[in-house]
Parts: sequence; structure tokens; C-alpha cells
Amino acid sequence: NMAAAESDDDVVIVGVTSHTAAAMDSACDAERARKRARVDGPGGHGAGATTKSDDDIPLFRLLHTEGILDADNQGCVSLRDIVQGPVRWAILMNYMYDPYWLMDACPQLFNIPKVFAIHGQDDLTQWPAKPANWQLYKPSVPPYGTVHSKAMLLVYDGGIRVAIFTANFVETDNCYLSNAVWAQDFPRKTIDSPTTSEFEDDLVRYMFATGW
Repeated sequence: NMAAAESDDDVVIVGVTSHTAAAMDSACDAERARKRARVDGPGGHGAGATTKSDDDIPLFRLLHTEGILDADNQGCVSLRDIVQGPVRWAILMNYMYDPYWLMDACPQLFNIPKVFAIHGQDDLTQWPAKPANWQLYKPSVPPYGTVHSKAMLLVYDGGIRVAIFTANFVETDNCYLSNAVWAQDFPRKTIDSPTTSEFEDDLVRYMFATGW
């Protein structure tokens, strides 16, 4: 008997017979656990740690919304949940920033030793209170183009946390509209680690393309 095809990220199982399904499910569980490996965040937990184990924490979650019932925010996260632990340095990417809102919403960002903010906002360079540990960079784009990527790269001693957002770094997007974040921790490579991956190659190419 042929089971339905199952796909989990880059793990694809096709044509599993009933007597091997349990073994294959176990293999999938192990792969999911590996992909949720967490770097040196607070208490060994990843972004937005809950009472559940890290293996139970989904990679894609909605952002916390103001003005709704707590039950409707179950499982949601905020920027404070993403930026946790001893971050050595960070790269932020977004179209719009509200730095004064960020100071209140995620003060951890302003305690990181080095922060590089890539943006598409013309007036951000006029931010008079820019901390000395922040560097701003607005890539050159073709006419009518803009920087619209929304992400954080948080570098720890033990690896890197990649968070990709659907929201600008402004209050309205984060607090009052439906938005989400995908976040995953990648441990520091060892001698046994793969040389690269498709995701890593794409990320590196993108960073070079910004000209930063």
C-alpha cells in the first residue's frame, strides 16, 4: 500500500508502505528536531521560548496584536521574543523604521555592541538620537526601486538566528495589523557540517547584492 507523499521543508518521503511508515515518521521527527536546533539564547531556548520544548516551537508565528483577547494572541510573539540572549552583533533589514518606537518596543536592540541597519527610508539618516553602536546603510536602487526586505540576522557565539518578517519596524505593522515572522537558529558550523546550502547561498548572494 502506498501512503500519501509527505513533505517537510527539504525532507520528502514518497511511496512509504504501511509497515515502514512508523520508522519514517520517526526519521521525520528527528529531522524536525535538528532543524529547530537553538543557538546560545537565554537558558538555551530559542526565540519566544515557552513552557514547551524547543522541538514544539513552530518556525513561523504571528506577531502579537494589541487590543485583542489574550486567547487570540496564543502562540504569538513580539520583537522582544526574537531578540534574546547575548547577541554579539546584528544586521537589520527593512523598508521602514520607527527608531523611537523600537527603543521602547525592543530595548535589547540598543544594547547589542554593533548593529547594522539596512533600510529604504530617506529620512532615517536624519535620526538625531542614533546610538553610536548603530550604522545605517541605504543601498543604491534603480529608479522607482526600494529596499523592501524585512529581516534580522542576530549573531551569537554559538551560531546565528535568522528572522524574516512581514512587518516594517514600525508600531502600526507590529501592533495593530496581522503580520508574522519566520525565525530559526543555525548553530556554528563544525568540521562535519555541510560546506553550504541553497538557503545559505541565497542569503550570501542577497547580502552582496545590497552593496553593504
